[in-house]
Amino acid sequence: MYVSDKIKIELEYFRKLHETFSIRLGKRDVLVREVDENVLFMLLSASISMDVSEEEFFENFVITDKFLTNKQEYLIDAYALIDTEDSKEKHLHFFQFKLYENEKGAAASVKDVFEFATLINHVFLHPELNKEYKNEVINEIKQLVDGYLQKNIRKNKIKYKCHFINNNKGITSVNKKDFEGLNFLKSKTENDFICGVVLYNGKVIVPFGENLWAIPISTLWN
Repeated sequence: MYVSDKIKIELEYFRKLHETFSIRLGKRDVLVREVDENVLFMLLSASISMDVSEEEFFENFVITDKFLTNKQEYLIDAYALIDTEDSKEKHLHFFQFKLYENEKGAAASVKDVFEFATLINHVFLHPELNKEYKNEVINEIKQLVDGYLQKNIRKNKIKYKCHFINNNKGITSVNKKDFEGLNFLKSKTENDFICGVVLYNGKVIVPFGENLWAIPISTLWN
């Protein structure tokens, strides 16, 4: 997997900082100090995007990627069901990672983002549309969801959050074309869309429309 030298330093720092924690990799628990660079990148980027305590993250983050776990999955590479300050509400985070082997990899396509958003919409937000998405990982997640909701059917609720993460090559400048995928997702999700971010190698935060920003990648560790 391609990552810049600067991010490699951050990955190793993350490993040392959390080496005694374990993560769920399919059906087994693995110590952070033992995982490879791909898994380490998934952990670092996911923990930043979720913005929860390290205990909550490592206790609830589950990697389901079929190449790492041999699980039958479709588009959901990882997930985490997280408690909130409201005892009657949890947040379910879904992750898809597009990790390229070299720096020639491009930003993810509009189609990739749309397929991921459509899957979550059909399976979890509008299950009446769920006619074909059935596999081991979806069944596993739905059992968690149903188990929590059935404890208090009238009051318990879950908010769903999608994270699409891509190790595309360094972007030194940004234009409207870089936001095509996010704009497309925004048009489909309407009021459910919170914000969209493109990371690049610049030095300033640049707005690109309502709730859309280009943000320096260095922001992640500053």
